[in-house]
Amino acid sequence: MLPELERILGIKLDVDRNVQDASFLTDVGYLDDRYYDRQKGVGALSYLFSFRFSNFGRMFTLFGSDLDDGGGTKTNVMAAKRYIEDRGFTFVDADELEELYDGKNEPFDNKLTWWVRFFDYL
Repeated sequence: MLPELERILGIKLDVDRNVQDASFLTDVGYLDDRYYDRQKGVGALSYLFSFRFSNFGRMFTLFGSDLDDGGGTKTNVMAAKRYIEDRGFTFVDADELEELYDGKNEPFDNKLTWWVRFFDYL
């Protein structure tokens, strides 16, 4: 899937292979060069945009700061989103994940959101 996403977007994507203690599996996105040195492989993991995949239910979401750059990024990202959906993943809008979690599993914290439950570090 990664090579096709890179082709659709026209850029090389970064995959976070070091996620630990989280309700999500990985981020696949484009790191912000202002905070990350690609040659040294060090810096903050601040994405211009990222697809984040949950550990549960083949769900994914999209977040980032550079979706409306006017340079066609948003159009390409939406095409990549459709590609992921066509592979059987369910998209969940990141804005909707800020609601308090009221699912069938009792939350460990009464301020738990859907984001934390399915897409965050724990």
